[in-house]
Amino acid sequence: MSNIKDYYAVLGLDIEASAESIKAAYRRLARENHPDRAGHLGPEAMAQAQKRMADLNEAYAVLSDSKLRREYDSKWRAAYAPRSEDLQTAVDTIKEEQQKQADVATIRARAKQRAESAANLAKSFAQQVRTELQNNQATFKWKAATFEGFEWGLEASFIAAKYMAAMRSFGVADRAAAQKLTNYASFAYSMHQSRLRANYFLFVMAFQRAAELEAVRAECMRFVQTPAPATVLGTTPLILLLDAGAGRSLLCGAEPTDKRFRDLLNSVRVRKA
Repeated sequence: MSNIKDYYAVLGLDIEASAESIKAAYRRLARENHPDRAGHLGPEAMAQAQKRMADLNEAYAVLSDSKLRREYDSKWRAAYAPRSEDLQTAVDTIKEEQQKQADVATIRARAKQRAESAANLAKSFAQQVRTELQNNQATFKWKAATFEGFEWGLEASFIAAKYMAAMRSFGVADRAAAQKLTNYASFAYSMHQSRLRANYFLFVMAFQRAAELEAVRAECMRFVQTPAPATVLGTTPLILLLDAGAGRSLLCGAEPTDKRFRDLLNSVRVRKA
């Protein structure tokens, strides 16, 4: 294991994250993890919150400084870039299954292949969903939109409403993946709102295998239940978890009452890989 702290993992972001998304992620996580919110939970919870806050402050101090970030990025790439996003989880799984039959080098090679295969399948599925949405122009005239941290984004505007959809794929859905998704969703949510129309956001997380589904769902529910700014008209963010491997979906948030938004949601969640 590397002795270089993974500051991007601490903030739940990718190494390509913009300065704006780094600031937004830090502010969001600092609010959620501030020690003042843990004071009533006892000394242990307070100590954990203080440690978490210290880690967030340390990560932000480096990544928010352009010079320090450049220096850190070179170290990060040497320490973490060769590893697949969910390689360690796959390594642990295979070690349990084959620790008596295979040496560590073989295990890591198989784990990497398995992780990359899952990630590629999830990416392929994400592109399939995008293609099918764009080909179905009956209700929405989609235009491509850039959503940082997502593989693709689409938006469609009407006189009184604006609809946005974005998808990110992961080989394995775990707590870290969920934090990454919600950090980027929070940033997109703040950057792409229309002040003149009702706003409807659908963020989709596609994956091949779930490692911590309840933790993933809890993280996503925290995001969708955050109150919208009072100045934003009819803002509705939803997250849809798409288990491409099992051909099932899980909605995080309330079923929409807006017909177009409901149709969009249903057109995405009925698909199977």
